[in-house]
Amino acid sequence: MASRLRKCNGAMVGAVACAVQNRSVDSYFRPKVPAGMEATWIETMPGKAWLAYFRLYGPTEGFYDKSWSLPDIEPIE
Repeated sequence: MASRLRKCNGAMVGAVACAVQNRSVDSYFRPKVPAGMEATWIETMPGKAWLAYFRLYGPTEGFYDKSWSLPDIEPIE
């Protein structure tokens, strides 16, 4: 079984804990889960379109005054 831990700021932690520490998330949109990335994998259907959306709970002032914006989803290798 593949490890679900990854190195984050010098410590081995789970993917979600690493996302909280870095304020970033690597999500995997694929039909099959990449080894060890179960916590951030989102299943897609081959040949089917999909739509990503983002919900904010308790946004801060930066959202309202437009000084912060959600970056586009970018492919990673």
